[in-house]
Amino acid sequence: MVIYNISNRTVTLKDTGGTLYNISAFGNTTVDDSKLNDVEFKRWLRYRSRELVVSLGSGGGTGGISATIVDAKGDLIVGTAADTVARLAVGSNGAFLEADSATAAGVKWSARVISRGGTISKSDGVVAGDLVVWRAPYTCTVTALRGYRVGGTGATVNAIRRTAAGTNSDLSASNLSLTAADQWMAAGSVQNTAFAAGDALIISVRTVSGTPTQVAIQTDFTRP
Repeated sequence: MVIYNISNRTVTLKDTGGTLYNISAFGNTTVDDSKLNDVEFKRWLRYRSRELVVSLGSGGGTGGISATIVDAKGDLIVGTAADTVARLAVGSNGAFLEADSATAAGVKWSARVISRGGTISKSDGVVAGDLVVWRAPYTCTVTALRGYRVGGTGATVNAIRRTAAGTNSDLSASNLSLTAADQWMAAGSVQNTAFAAGDALIISVRTVSGTPTQVAIQTDFTRP
């Protein structure tokens, strides 16, 4: 059954058996929702009212999801099992909702991961140098630094955070050595990880040996 508590105007619904329901201002009308076809249900949804309280149930009952389950703006009501719901607290700014069957709610808030970087390519051999590749449009945090080499016998790389004031800081305490060709290699740890909006990311080839034709450097961030 459905109980609609509306605050103004009147709407009429007709079920599949031909019964008319006149829902009037400030009144409660009980409707057998199992008999409402799609057209009539959509008609109800289009009906404008200042206040609507809907209580959903089955078999003639009037039970439903209580509003008291929600504690804060942005909270979600999620299904945790058959006919069972729970509150999922709002996530932090910028987080996204991710399905995860290992959690009680089946979903969770996760930090957004983004990757930025670039590839320096030169057919007669990459040389040492720096290249600005990205401006951070929002606050974010460095979580990983990786490098990739094509050709040659070696290269060392790093990445740099340049603040709006022009201060440069390496993202790895020691240069990442690309000892193996044609595979991604990761720095053991990162530093100076907090990027503010407006900071620049610079990829840096520090040394090369042999004649590498491409060197790629990638930095991973989370937001927030």
